[in-house]
Amino acid sequence: MNKKIFVALSTFAEYGDDPLKLLEESGLEYSLNSLGRRIVREEIIEMGKDATWIVAGVEPYNTHMRRYI
Repeated sequence: MNKKIFVALSTFAEYGDDPLKLLEESGLEYSLNSLGRRIVREEIIEMGKDATWIVAGVEPYNTHMRRYI
């Protein structure tokens, strides 16, 4: 199984490229929230369904979602 990171924060690396560089250097596959806004539950499930880890912000997470992500 490939390990993958999903970054849910819409403001990730907003003030510099260092966080993105760290992701690149990790060698892990990753994806970013490209919507430019806080995402909702359905979007978290869809975008994070293949992720091993999620870098979370203030998005709404609950136990129901754990079945899907």
